Amino acid sequence: MCVRFLTRKLTAGWSQADVSSNLALEEEERMSLKKLFELSQEETKKLSPEQKDRKWLAEAYSGDAPQLTLRAIVTGMILGGLLSLSNIYAGYKTGWGLGVGITSLIMSFAMFRLLAALRITSSVTMLENNAVQSIATSAGYVILPLFSSIAAYSMMTHIMPSMGSVIIWLSLTSLLGVCIAFMLKRRYINVEQHEFPEGRAAGIVMWDLHEGRAGLQVQALFASIVITAVLVLFKDKNLGEWLGATGEIVPELVDKYIYEWLGLAPVIGGIALEALSIGVETDFPLIATGGLMSMKTCVSLLLGAIVNYAFIAPWLIHEKIITDTGFPAIASWSVWFGAALMTSAALTAFFLGGNILGAFKFGQKKGTDVLKDIEFPSWLSWIGIPVVGTIAAWYTYYAFGVPWWAGALSIPLIVILSVIGIHATALTSITPVGALAKIPQLAFSVVSPGQAVTNLMAAAITAEAVNNASSLVTDIKPGYMLGAKPRQQAWAHVLGIFAGALVAVPIWYTMTDGTFTEFGTDKFPMPSAKVWKSIAELLANGFSALHPTAVYALVIGLGLGVMVEVLQKATKGRVPFSAMGFGLAFVMPFTNSLSMFLGCFTFWCIAKIAKKGGRLDRIVVKNQETIAGGGVAGGGIMSVAIILIKKLAGI
Repeated sequence: MCVRFLTRKLTAGWSQADVSSNLALEEEERMSLKKLFELSQEETKKLSPEQKDRKWLAEAYSGDAPQLTLRAIVTGMILGGLLSLSNIYAGYKTGWGLGVGITSLIMSFAMFRLLAALRITSSVTMLENNAVQSIATSAGYVILPLFSSIAAYSMMTHIMPSMGSVIIWLSLTSLLGVCIAFMLKRRYINVEQHEFPEGRAAGIVMWDLHEGRAGLQVQALFASIVITAVLVLFKDKNLGEWLGATGEIVPELVDKYIYEWLGLAPVIGGIALEALSIGVETDFPLIATGGLMSMKTCVSLLLGAIVNYAFIAPWLIHEKIITDTGFPAIASWSVWFGAALMTSAALTAFFLGGNILGAFKFGQKKGTDVLKDIEFPSWLSWIGIPVVGTIAAWYTYYAFGVPWWAGALSIPLIVILSVIGIHATALTSITPVGALAKIPQLAFSVVSPGQAVTNLMAAAITAEAVNNASSLVTDIKPGYMLGAKPRQQAWAHVLGIFAGALVAVPIWYTMTDGTFTEFGTDKFPMPSAKVWKSIAELLANGFSALHPTAVYALVIGLGLGVMVEVLQKATKGRVPFSAMGFGLAFVMPFTNSLSMFLGCFTFWCIAKIAKKGGRLDRIVVKNQETIAGGGVAGGGIMSVAIILIKKLAGI
């Protein structure tokens, strides 16, 4: 009943209260947005790039419908700046950042609906809503180096860089990522039609919110949002204690409670499963993400996780090649295989994918580009990458004392690693920045041995640019589905960069009193920064610092990635194995891989048992993407809310 009431208010009741000008605006928008645009697998394989662009132009392009309006800019920058603060807490506590795009789009939708009901302004249109989430997504991700590379620099050198220099450095490296993203956008979105689960979820949620075409579909969306948000809330230990429980009401690790109840202590090779990061975690947003992924990718993720954590890791620990337990210790070895596999697989797939120059929007026949007037101009990328890259390299020398040639040398690496990062994000919505950063760190350990700071900050340029390139292409996915103007999304992302940097960095410096003295303590744990620092110091001695088995794993990973992608090309994608998915499992905890697999497998099972046309088919199978997208949104919103409330309450 509550869900139905909320649905009516957000889709029908409130719109009746909108002013007449807003009704006309929404009608204009519906006329231009004909449908949620996605090509079938058959169309993706058979249509030429030009045919795909023409189809999008005819069936999806919104024309001059309002998009990057003043109110969308202001709302996006305010929400983006505020939500980026959630990543301050998540960053220094866990080393992970939270995606705030879906959170921002639902918040802005609800806010403008409320204002419309009060006759203060009109409701936000679908494309304005998309612009808001574009800005907010960019703002949320730009600050992540504060808790990884920059914090590691302070811990290593005992120097806290000035607040202004950090803002400028973050902005420059992020802008470099924007230039790279639009050079690769058409290959991964227009031509190959990759999934980008988080971006796709944002598009589906926006479409369902604004169109309200089917009551059942909208009810499924809000039910998914509410249920996931409540489950995430009840995972919080503080809430459980407040309600009289001894801990969280919804357990973090389901299997741990089962083992305790049965009186079991399962081990592999004498090592507890928890020490190997093996467990069943109630990560509901990640489970929902699995519902937007392909079964091939999810099965490969699970297979990689089992091979790494159940077989390889126990043997390495037993042989004392890995001297500790837990995910960070295991990943210090497995990252070399995973990063090498993802690198060779992504690059092989890229070079086997067709016209290489065309993939970079270069060398295209004159007169064949039907989107030349609305796409991001390719010449801006070709000029922007060397210009912005050179400025970023010089500024890294000025602010951090890194030789200018090291920063310049990182630019071609950034382009290569962006291909890998975008490819991984396209399949799973996870950008393995930490793993990919090890590649330039390894390279600089050879060309600049003994220089740990150079190793660290040259890799930091790469990581920040790759992260922004990947997040921007993810952010463009819903815009493509909704028919938005690519150029305006580029501007939205740039505005988000400045919103995040100008809001979050000063607050971070206020929180830390502008010093590094408590980095790595219980107050500011900085787990990601510790990894960056340890790897930089380890590789200061050059390639020889790696254990021989890690070198063997690196070589095997490179060869396996090439082999799998060549087979995929030869069999036209019929190999039931994803090299990117398998490799990604080696650079993240077992529980993450299992969570995504469980989400994908659950929807797959329901589709198999549901009677066609029956209740289960109509509610779940037909609305799988809506339910999964709502799960990602509900979990994200509640995660951000919990973080902000705890911070304000001083918990």
